[in-house]
Amino acid sequence: MNPTTLPFKSSYLSRIDQLLHWDRYEDALKEAEAWLKEDPDDADAYGALSVIYQFIDIDKALYWSGEALNRDPELESAWRVRLVIAYERKDWPAFETLITEMLRMFPENSYLYRMQGQYWLTKNKWQEACEQLEQAIALDHSSLNYAVYAYTLALLNKDELSLDAERTSLREDPEDDQALLYLAWAAERRNDHRKAAEFMGSAIRLDPSNAQIREEYLGILQKSFWFYRIMLFPNYLRKLKGWHILIIWIACWVLFKPLLVLFILLYIASYWASKGLVHVKVFGWTRRR
Repeated sequence: MNPTTLPFKSSYLSRIDQLLHWDRYEDALKEAEAWLKEDPDDADAYGALSVIYQFIDIDKALYWSGEALNRDPELESAWRVRLVIAYERKDWPAFETLITEMLRMFPENSYLYRMQGQYWLTKNKWQEACEQLEQAIALDHSSLNYAVYAYTLALLNKDELSLDAERTSLREDPEDDQALLYLAWAAERRNDHRKAAEFMGSAIRLDPSNAQIREEYLGILQKSFWFYRIMLFPNYLRKLKGWHILIIWIACWVLFKPLLVLFILLYIASYWASKGLVHVKVFGWTRRR
């Protein structure tokens, strides 16, 4: 690399990063395109384009990450774009291939272990996820690492350890919207619906345009109504395995069919009533969103 290119490269990277933080994607694209005109062979410029397009057009993000890797096969930013897209698309074969290769090339990058942990969570392999997240935390005490760890511990019914991880996450960064999302899920798993709603409310305040956070916030608000919560499974059922719950349902159907039908009808009624009340609470009586 020519040392004379470093100052303007750093300047471009800094401006692009700031524009992405402000969600000004078109302006970020202009910066990346200007960078390419100045140095059309710089793999980092192509990598920056792929990062920007990740928020605009996934197919273009994959194209530009490919162009970046053609020029530098070990450009971490381009690999990361492809990994995140595979995860978001739930393309698990591609994700598994990418994460294996990236761990070989970038073994000190903590986010790889966190994403590996998140992948195990999608497979309901909570202990495997926990082990990966502990590796992520060993490399980087980030708020998000601890938040995902808190959620995983809650899934494992280790509530006190989950609360410890929650406190550490908030101490590291109380305004990381993605961390708050996981902390809300952890609190909900621990049946602390008030705290879950607080975390999700903070997350939506920090990132009001995030569709996932909006939907999760509405779902958690719905569970704040006692008559809906009472229709949900009791807390101890979360300690049972899936086949245990299935046997309980079958037994209830055989022995208490009328009561079970009544329970199902009450559940449906409470679901839609609470959903309607949440809509009124958030959007008012108007039908417009």
